Amino acid sequence: MITPEMRELINDPRVKEEINKHRWYESERKGSDVGLDYAVEDWLRKYSLSWMKRNISLERTETVWESIKKVFNKK
Repeated sequence: MITPEMRELINDPRVKEEINKHRWYESERKGSDVGLDYAVEDWLRKYSLSWMKRNISLERTETVWESIKKVFNKK
């Protein structure tokens, strides 16, 4: 489930580019296309926090990261 906060983040052109790169790398690593849904979820879980810390305000980062943690049960 993608929340409105997460949707806003993944609609950022810079994030779309990062997700597409991630999809390509993961597909190469696994030997077949992992698909966009997998790439989005995996990128959100693994890389979104560090990307947000470098590219958006702390307040916005905290709001979006809380949403991601709830959806993916991260601690």
